[in-house]
Amino acid sequence: MRTTRRTLALVAALVCTCLVPVSAEVVAAAPNVAVTAGAPASLAPARLAAIAPTPKAPKVIPARAFDPAIDQKPNIALRTSLQANEAARLSGVALDVVAADTTPPTAPSILSATSQQLSGITASWDGAQDPESAISYYVFGIGTVSSGDYNTLANTRWWQVSYDKSVSVTLSLTALATYYFSVYAVNGAGLSSAITTSGPIRPAYRDLGQAGNVLHVAFATTGYDASGNPTTGWQPDQVASLNSFFNKMYPFLVQLYGPPADDYTVTLVRDLRYHSTSIFIPANDEIRMDDGFYPQLITHELVHAFRNDHLLSSDQNWNYDATLSGFEESFAQAVSYEAMNLYVLANPGDSQVPGNSLWGSSNDWDYDFENMLELRGTDFWSEGGATGLYWLKYEMGAAAMRKINLESPDFYRRFNQAYYARINANPTTVRVSRGLIVDIIQSLVPQIEGMAAATWIDKQYIFYAQNVYGEKIFHRIQDYTASELYAFQDLYFLNTMSCGSEWACYDGTQWVYHRLNGAQGTGRLTDIDGNVLWSGSLLIEPTQNPSSGYFGIGHDTKSLTTAASNQPWPGGSVDDFILSLRTMGLYKFESTFIDPLTGAATTNSVYRVLGATIANNFQGVWGGVVGHRNGTVTLTHDGYAPVTIAVSNGVFAGATSWTGIANPRTGGRDTVPGRVSITFVDSDTGQTFQTGRNVDYGNANGSEMFLLDFGGNSPPADGTAPVAAISSPSAGATVFGTVTVSATATDNVGVTSVQFAIDGVNLGAAVAASPYQVSWNTTAVADGSHALRVTARDAAGNTTISTAVNVVVANNGPVVALTAPTDSSVVTGVLAVGATASSSSAITKVEFYRDATVLIGTSTTSPYTTNWDTAGLAQGSSHTVSAKAYAANGATATSATRTVTIKDTTAPAVAMTAPAAGSVLSSSVTVSANASDNVGVTKVEFYVDGVLVATDITAPYSASWNTNNSALGAHALTAKAYDLANNATTSASVAVTVSDTVKPTVSVTSPANNTQVNRGTDVTISATAADNRAVARVEFYVNDVLTCTDTATPYSCRWSVPGPRGARYTLRVRAYDTSNNYTEASVSVTSR
Repeated sequence: MRTTRRTLALVAALVCTCLVPVSAEVVAAAPNVAVTAGAPASLAPARLAAIAPTPKAPKVIPARAFDPAIDQKPNIALRTSLQANEAARLSGVALDVVAADTTPPTAPSILSATSQQLSGITASWDGAQDPESAISYYVFGIGTVSSGDYNTLANTRWWQVSYDKSVSVTLSLTALATYYFSVYAVNGAGLSSAITTSGPIRPAYRDLGQAGNVLHVAFATTGYDASGNPTTGWQPDQVASLNSFFNKMYPFLVQLYGPPADDYTVTLVRDLRYHSTSIFIPANDEIRMDDGFYPQLITHELVHAFRNDHLLSSDQNWNYDATLSGFEESFAQAVSYEAMNLYVLANPGDSQVPGNSLWGSSNDWDYDFENMLELRGTDFWSEGGATGLYWLKYEMGAAAMRKINLESPDFYRRFNQAYYARINANPTTVRVSRGLIVDIIQSLVPQIEGMAAATWIDKQYIFYAQNVYGEKIFHRIQDYTASELYAFQDLYFLNTMSCGSEWACYDGTQWVYHRLNGAQGTGRLTDIDGNVLWSGSLLIEPTQNPSSGYFGIGHDTKSLTTAASNQPWPGGSVDDFILSLRTMGLYKFESTFIDPLTGAATTNSVYRVLGATIANNFQGVWGGVVGHRNGTVTLTHDGYAPVTIAVSNGVFAGATSWTGIANPRTGGRDTVPGRVSITFVDSDTGQTFQTGRNVDYGNANGSEMFLLDFGGNSPPADGTAPVAAISSPSAGATVFGTVTVSATATDNVGVTSVQFAIDGVNLGAAVAASPYQVSWNTTAVADGSHALRVTARDAAGNTTISTAVNVVVANNGPVVALTAPTDSSVVTGVLAVGATASSSSAITKVEFYRDATVLIGTSTTSPYTTNWDTAGLAQGSSHTVSAKAYAANGATATSATRTVTIKDTTAPAVAMTAPAAGSVLSSSVTVSANASDNVGVTKVEFYVDGVLVATDITAPYSASWNTNNSALGAHALTAKAYDLANNATTSASVAVTVSDTVKPTVSVTSPANNTQVNRGTDVTISATAADNRAVARVEFYVNDVLTCTDTATPYSCRWSVPGPRGARYTLRVRAYDTSNNYTEASVSVTSR
């Protein structure tokens, strides 16, 4: 939300010392600190013999490394004595009472002991038993031998105390070496059990940052109350809310940070000791937090969890080391802010995070003024707990890291990629160091804000990474521009003690404070000429008693304001305000305090720019130039026209086109993030100075404040423009798909950016460091000629546009068509297959396919042909043929298909099945045959003596043969079968005989039966006759006497009726066929 970036810091600082959106430091299990579930981390002892009182703040106290002089106990008796004393002190029981128990406890039983990559060992065990005085604690060690005693088993990690039955120990392991975990129990009387040793532990290394790595989250079912006692874990609604947020946030973390170092699960633990804050404990794979839902804070810890056991704040054994916290915490805060902005843009209606929020550093706009010496220190979180210094550290860290990312977008992800790669290359030797971090940064981003990256990093006190012991004054400044501008200052007098804390040291028996309460001092305000505008006394007012808190310091307050009377906010004594600073100027506030114990004086000063011009919601750029009075400052923001502002009295203020930009989503105003080149010309001396600033969103009005300190004289301005040229692709090259466009750029001082352009349109963001190259998706432009150019820029703002390199974009797909074989052709043997193919880019090959998927062959030169051997394919089977063309641009095309049939050369098999050989046949008979083929029978023809008599096209194959159409006698029957390819086979012949056994039919048609005929007259006897083959003759009989024979139809006989009257005659006809079969018919007549 907008207040997260711009106002919450002051409100929280004034109201309380526990800021909601501030992350706790990241801690790992230190060499002799057991970070365990079930007991507050702060209870972990510094060493076996002396355990410090529980601090008030919920932090794990990093312990020192193993010291043989202290920790290497010479014998078991001494160890037992020390343990007995410790147990007695913890329990409050006198030693003579405890000693009544003379029975040692039972030995614990190890459940598991496994390695975590090469950075630690996790172990758990069943509890030991001791009915007399109970188990007081456990002591564990790690070594490379499987058997031995107290003096030999812990030769890798010396014995440490644990109050729980599980530990996660961070230490540097050697791949494939063998380790053993040992543990024993100590009872209330100080008696030790036997030592139990695990089986072999052989750590294996898995490369960090693998693409498939996923960070999973789980939710602990057990939580801890404000006193560290076990209590209920997360409620279902809390799990649902946290899980929903994580699932939506996770893709943005991967986008910004790359894949996690490891594929593992981090457990969210409800722990009410972490009030309004949270902590990531890599040794336990845990994030601990209270019931509050603070999305940016959760994201901050998830960013830490992405690196898991390989945080930048690690020592040579991957234990927590606060020295490099400035880098680790700055990454986490910057990435969490950017991730939150991506989150709200993608989820504008989200019920958990307001869609009108904007996340960014509260101090990006006045970074120059807040980059103060007090930021130096190693204990990122705990230092400045009362002063709010830790808030400034987080915000300055986020602003500094964001400056690097603005110089080279995608820096966060690329840093992790390079960091993991270096560890992966030598996992047993590469460890985190300031040198390693700086080397990676400068390899990725050679220049930052116009200077070499390593030099720039050295100038950022947030990255100082060393504690500066001794007394110092911290000016906590907050600027308010809503009406009359004023800078509210809390002044703190601190002493960083030799133990590394700004508050106190533990000397083994008590907390020792360096008390500065009540220190007296003086302050004064001067202008650019050193004139004292105000002076007065200062007093460090006492605050809390050391026994009730961490710190023994106090503060005084002074505020600078442009108001003419009273103060606009927050109320209080008018004496706290230095009023009416309406003349624009670069003011210097100096303070000096006297140590009440030693009498030593400490002095510090801060700059601030004030004046009426910048009061009342100023929305431009203002600043001061140290050591210079008059001139001009020219500001050139990437992508915007230069703006020149007059410098007078050492200050400048003016509007720009990239500040005070209305943001409709948030309702506020912002600066446009980006890089700004700055040229200052001193009109009094004629000197020119150059520098740069990378700006983020600005303050609540979208304005920026710079402090330019050129450190004395500067060489003349750089007027030499860079030299730049496109180096790849070459002129005239044909390109397609996504290609890398590269350029060379050199300058007499140094190239700060190279901007690529296609046809005058910028291609991506400017590249800040060599190698200068970008990816170009050529599909975004039309096919044809396009001009590539680069614009190189140096720190002085000199630019050069390179000569155009024209390339041909060819993304169109190829065109391909078959030329052979002919569609619907019948083929056999080796067949030539061919195609034509063309494309806007070169054809790289043409593949020929059968039935769409079976590769026949490949041709890489035109004419595109291949030979297809059809052997082995089923005869008569049909197949499609197609060609697939590949173009150099990656496009492909497939031709239309053609269908061919594999030639069938196998004739059918056929055999007569009826009639049987030797059959004597007559009339119509059925002839049949069996026929089969490897592809299919199309028809069967039946032949008599070689003459086709019938055809059948469907099985069973048969036909009717009218034998009457064949001559009587012997005949040969055959069947001829055909297949789809017209292959034919004639069966073996079957011999049959055709005979005629069918008698003809005959009847007398005249005269009618039983009629009378006239005597003495001729009567015609008529008959009809028929035969299955032919009637040979018809014989006419009168009373059995052959009277006539007729051989042709109509058959008749003239009969002369004899004379007797009343005689009865039988008229009989006999019909013969050609086989001499005959049939008779008769009628009777009577003469009259």
